[in-house]
Amino acid sequence: MLVFCGIANPLLLWEKYRHLLSEDFLRAPRCTTGDNTEATDERVLNSCLSSLQDMVISIGGSSLVDYGLPTPQHLDVQERGNREYNSEINYDPRAMSTVVNDHVCKFTSEQKQIFDTILESVGLGQGKIFDEQGKHWSPLAFSQRSGGKARLPLQ
Repeated sequence: MLVFCGIANPLLLWEKYRHLLSEDFLRAPRCTTGDNTEATDERVLNSCLSSLQDMVISIGGSSLVDYGLPTPQHLDVQERGNREYNSEINYDPRAMSTVVNDHVCKFTSEQKQIFDTILESVGLGQGKIFDEQGKHWSPLAFSQRSGGKARLPLQ
């Protein structure tokens, strides 16, 4: 919206909805540490602003200050890495289990076999690399086979 819609007063929009925009960033400390962090906590709002700025810069090339919004406080590299890690683990396991169960029952036998093979590798911490057919490859053979195409290593 910031980049493409020309919002008349982005600061007013931020002030009005910052707590709703920050909900995901509020959930992370509560889930990982049991902390009773509040939506008004400056760390939560700063994490939201930092993420928002990353998105706005990647889409439009301008920072939040160019839109009249507060600038997030600088996050060090470790904190940024933790934020990315936390965003990957920030989900409701019960809801995710329901989604997985609803979809796995619709798999073909081949898809189910691939799914089980990958889950087994992840569960055992093997860090294997699989292609789109579920075939396991050594890292060297896999990089040679991929022909420069992006592939996702599962660890």
